[in-house]
Amino acid sequence: MKVATTLAAITLATLTFWLTSPLCRGEEAPALPIRFGTSGKPLTVRIADTGGGAVVLRALGRNWTAPITPREGQIAVELPEVRVPVAFSVVLADKPQATLARVVVYPANYRLAWQERVPLLYEKESPAWLKEWLTATGLPAVEVDEAGILKHADRRTGGAALLIVGRTGAGKTAHDFIERQTRWQINVLVLEADWFGAPAHEEIQLAAKPKCFQQALADLNRLTWAQGVAFPHVAGPWPGIANRWVWIDGPNTPLVEELRASLHNWRVVFNYLPWQEQLGMESADSIFLSVLKEAARVRSREPQGELNRDFELVWPPADMVTATKRPVLAACLRARESRRDETGADKRSTSVVRATWNHPLAILDLRGPALATSEAAAIPPVSSPRDWVVLGDDAGVELPVREQGSSSGNSEDGKLSVVHLTDDALPASIHSQVRLMQVLTEQGVFVGNFKITRREP
Repeated sequence: MKVATTLAAITLATLTFWLTSPLCRGEEAPALPIRFGTSGKPLTVRIADTGGGAVVLRALGRNWTAPITPREGQIAVELPEVRVPVAFSVVLADKPQATLARVVVYPANYRLAWQERVPLLYEKESPAWLKEWLTATGLPAVEVDEAGILKHADRRTGGAALLIVGRTGAGKTAHDFIERQTRWQINVLVLEADWFGAPAHEEIQLAAKPKCFQQALADLNRLTWAQGVAFPHVAGPWPGIANRWVWIDGPNTPLVEELRASLHNWRVVFNYLPWQEQLGMESADSIFLSVLKEAARVRSREPQGELNRDFELVWPPADMVTATKRPVLAACLRARESRRDETGADKRSTSVVRATWNHPLAILDLRGPALATSEAAAIPPVSSPRDWVVLGDDAGVELPVREQGSSSGNSEDGKLSVVHLTDDALPASIHSQVRLMQVLTEQGVFVGNFKITRREP
């Protein structure tokens, strides 16, 4: 009888906990406090109410501190001695199953490699976790205000440097940030921003043997770490239109990307990953440091050369392309006309194409309702060797097929190369638009700059 009563009480308690939990109410679970520190240094950590119960720092299957009694919702602790970075969970001494906070401890005198002559700056309103992590890892970062940013940006050499900003430094809108970045004249990494896309509550995994790195980070694909990196959520990409080079790719959207800001050489890099939730792992530290180093580099040209490849819109006719239904293609058409006007060239001529691009890119957009028989018949044959980007599908249209031995990039030796984005919806989703911008950038087509086009309300 006592067993049955106990089981009933446990069931009732569990049900009560679930019904009152944020997840059951359709809310996000509150984020765990995450702190970074150094062995032997004191640290104050805010934690949830423990009901007066003592807590300990626990990792690798054992407790590393004596029980600590919280005072006014926080604990003061001297961080344990470690030989390698260790992520500790703050747990109740008598109930270690639930984590109340996370504390990542780095060894004393720990140093990540950085070229001292390359300024590494972070805006004073950057997230607290970034400041703690930079200090704990020994990176020579400097906190700056607006005057400090302009001081470093005034270097005559225009050399390598990086400014890291968080939500406050990024401004309330993309236009706020563009105005600031133009004034700063320095490479900028945006860790988080109010004007990024809607967050995706899906787990993102960077495998121990990765394949997701592109551009200058592609060498990371050759490495194998002891464990992969998993993020429980990710911010959505900036939803505007511009050329985008993906550095770290996700299953649906980019996780870290560079945008073409303007004709100047300063780099603008957007990060959509919550790094603080995984830093302390060798793999996460290595990847994040690689992002910082690459973002700080001087960019004398486009990451893959000039974006001056011409394109042929096989279907639909250009006069059927509207910014409402096909915003990315409409932007490409406007950009091409603008460039031709700037150079005074005849509209029928093409811009100078660098040697890598042997011929214009063919774009076949079949998204939306099925084509009429007469429309499908008007589309020219797809057999000529060239590079194709195909959007959507249509039962009445023969699609180009990638030839054996060719890649999804630029065609070589006359072989046919095809990139097919299968989403058939029109207007396209933001995710599909971002993918199209990514592909067009890889194919050398100018889409547009990350710039002010209209004042947001």
